Amino acid sequence: HVAWDIATNQQYAVKILSNKDLDRLGLRKRLNQEVHILRSLRHPNVVMLHQPLESNTNVYIFMELVHGGTLVDALQKFPDQR
Repeated sequence: HVAWDIATNQQYAVKILSNKDLDRLGLRKRLNQEVHILRSLRHPNVVMLHQPLESNTNVYIFMELVHGGTLVDALQKFPDQR
């Protein structure tokens, strides 16, 4: 998903996760670890975390919007280099 901050005219990629699914699948701890790691990283090859938010029903992870396709798309452009 893509979100638009009208105050800053900035676009963000948004990962939307259901609280119900996070709890049912036991993934809340993993999500918290992901947020913690992304907050600590600053590297040009790592998507930057802007803001995690939680409502009664969902968790919203706002991240840097990267254009040009998915990681899988990028990896398919390079032959196996092993």
